Amino acid sequence: MTVTIREITLPVSHDDEDWVAYCGIQQQAVDEEEGEGLRRLTPEAMLQTARADQLYTTTRWLARIDGVPAGVAVFQVNRRDDPGTGYLTVFVAPEHRRQGVGGRLAEQVKELVGEGFTRLHSEVTTPVPEGERLTAPGGVGAVQADHPGVRMALAHGFRLSQVGRNGHYEFAAPAVPLERALEEATAAAQGYEVLCFEGVPAPELRDDIAVLKGRMSLDEPLGDTPRVEYRWDAARVLEHYTDQHRTKRVFIAVAVERASGRLVAINELLSSRAHPENPIYQWDTLVLPDHRGHRLGMLVKAANLRAVHEAVPESPLVTTFNAAENEPMLAVNDALGFVTHHVSGVFIRKLP
Repeated sequence: MTVTIREITLPVSHDDEDWVAYCGIQQQAVDEEEGEGLRRLTPEAMLQTARADQLYTTTRWLARIDGVPAGVAVFQVNRRDDPGTGYLTVFVAPEHRRQGVGGRLAEQVKELVGEGFTRLHSEVTTPVPEGERLTAPGGVGAVQADHPGVRMALAHGFRLSQVGRNGHYEFAAPAVPLERALEEATAAAQGYEVLCFEGVPAPELRDDIAVLKGRMSLDEPLGDTPRVEYRWDAARVLEHYTDQHRTKRVFIAVAVERASGRLVAINELLSSRAHPENPIYQWDTLVLPDHRGHRLGMLVKAANLRAVHEAVPESPLVTTFNAAENEPMLAVNDALGFVTHHVSGVFIRKLP
């Protein structure tokens, strides 16, 4: 048996042999994590997305066994906000596990980690655990202890820091009627109104959206993961949404305080331009601290769910991740009818 590992650079064309093989393994990873056939990846769409990413520096590797694609590794660094953290993903196709491929890929990544890095961060998605569990340090949330990704993370010196819960909202059979949820939230949000739009925010909205996006890095529950503040301004808002707009349809709902005209809550939903039939991703949701208690989280989520379903009826569902200890946001999701699908563990390894 011969194992070869090769770094994969972004090719000129999406039909490049190594790129097609790399994307094929990534499709296997998605099928295993989310359910087979739920989200479609294609080499062309993945290349477009990779080229559009201006925030992360990304290195990719492809492992082969006797010439057959067997696994991938991805190492990303956010040079702008958190240059000391490396984000690592390793996946080995099920039929090629327990042959040392994952370890070889992990060692390849370690060679790239030099001075200046303080920690490595890796996420492992598992089914909701029914047997042996590995519980987060705070006691809230657990992953499947015998999952291959969990075992590999622990074997390479990572420890579990936090658990996230993935929820699905199915448009065809919502547990709660959307219009009823929206009516109830609207009634509770006296003094506020909701604004929904698609694409890059208008210039007059960017300063307030910068405040909301910046608060995410301060308010989002992180377990015992070190917190890093992401700094936003109007220019970064324009840059960020322009980059996303290239490969995704971005739907934004904001709550506006009538008295001041300021934006005080936000929800984002992202739909693939290449594959509108894929699940829609719920991204940031935040209500500014001084405006909590008025069901604004429910308001912006419900309004945006309605808007995105009208615009992208091909998509069957919305998928979202929330920290297991984020009880207020999970309560909103439960009230809207999101159903838990799987869990994800955040694993951290501190570096000398």
